[in-house]
Amino acid sequence: MNRKKAVLAAVMAAVIALAFTLSSCAGDEKPETISKKALTEKVENKTQAYMTDLLDSRDTFTSNKKIQKYLMNWAESKGIRAKEADGIITMLVDGSERYKNVPPTVLVCSYDEHAVDETLSTITMALYIAKNNEDTGRLTVMFVPETGHDLSYADKLDKKYFKKGSRVICIDGGEMANVATVTGGASHYNFTEKLDQNTPKNEKAYKVIVRGISSSKVDNRINYKINPIMELNTLLANLKKSSIDFEIVSMNGGKRDMLYPGSCTLVMTVDEDRQAAFEKKLQNRIQSFDRRKQSADPDAEYVYKEVPVPSKSLTQKSSSQLVSFVYTLLEDEYMRDEETDDLLAVCDVSYIRVNKGKALVGSTAYSIDKDVLDEIDDAEETLCGLSGFRYKKISGIPSWTGDAENGLSEMIKNAYNDYTGKKMTIQPTVTPTCAGYIEKLNDKCDIIALTVSHATMTDLTGAIMTYLVNSDQTDD
Repeated sequence: MNRKKAVLAAVMAAVIALAFTLSSCAGDEKPETISKKALTEKVENKTQAYMTDLLDSRDTFTSNKKIQKYLMNWAESKGIRAKEADGIITMLVDGSERYKNVPPTVLVCSYDEHAVDETLSTITMALYIAKNNEDTGRLTVMFVPETGHDLSYADKLDKKYFKKGSRVICIDGGEMANVATVTGGASHYNFTEKLDQNTPKNEKAYKVIVRGISSSKVDNRINYKINPIMELNTLLANLKKSSIDFEIVSMNGGKRDMLYPGSCTLVMTVDEDRQAAFEKKLQNRIQSFDRRKQSADPDAEYVYKEVPVPSKSLTQKSSSQLVSFVYTLLEDEYMRDEETDDLLAVCDVSYIRVNKGKALVGSTAYSIDKDVLDEIDDAEETLCGLSGFRYKKISGIPSWTGDAENGLSEMIKNAYNDYTGKKMTIQPTVTPTCAGYIEKLNDKCDIIALTVSHATMTDLTGAIMTYLVNSDQTDD
């Protein structure tokens, strides 16, 4: 009996020793070496689940406050520490012992009530990373509100989260994915004028609508986008050139923000004797529109119908004044670098309101070069002086130029290659991000800016998770 007990004890001791050895090996094994396939499946499945939950709540995201409420409720349900201050939600995730000497990572995620569809991709990404970071280093996830790409809330970021050496990843939603260490600054303008009205002289009235344009951030592909405000203004300019009399009753397009305008509606009168010529011009414009829309906005449409003649309209002189002013506003690409062909600056007419004789036009300029942006400011102000419109620059966003070869950039590039097997290209973008505000808080941070499209969300999520796992590696 004593011999049996001794054998049993020896066997148990061997089992325990083997279990301890396996446990020790697993503890030394980095999370990504367990299985790259398992990580890929986890990222794909869980991001899809997060996106599905967000889509189920999509119709409730009618304001930034409602998005904030969703984020706070989500953090509470997942046991993640979170707080809200000045509209900025901060989630804090502790790192594991293995990564105690690794600089903290700060993920700065923008969300926008005016661009919810773009926002869903960035929120999905940020929530997944916050929830699945328990085996890596210290992580702070900050959700910063925008309103039509107005980044003024970024000025309220708390400096204490951006230490010397902190690794900061700014993620923004967009239709054009991009990774950048140079992002644009912005100027946003309002142009106003009181125009003369009278009883319409023309006998026919039409409502003309261009709609179905994706209302997203202005970016490097601006020349491929259709601007519905400029589309209808071009129609009016062509009528003027063809001596077809018209009077503008109203013109409303875009939201009062800094995004691509999604639609524009024009109500106008025309001379009954030139009605056939007017409709022919319209048909020609629609045919041209249908050819051009395929590249960027295949769901867009250009429609019109005859409507009753209203009691008031702008005079023909005031109508021509408005058309001439909008036509001469800076629009599309403004400047490229002659050596690198990098896009340096763009301009976009973002909204228009013409009602009861009052005209308001909004425009935005983006540039990665501050001197070029100052040049555009001066040009827009000069144009107003010549046209009789009043000029006001109502906001600005700082540009940012980082180090394309800083430690964080190289780590993210390597992580992307490890996760996807593809090479990551880093290139400047004229679209502003929070990076310029963060640089002002502490220029000793390593920063990179990612623009995330729905198509690239999963790959970029996996790349950041791979970076976090590898973040304790140092060069020998």
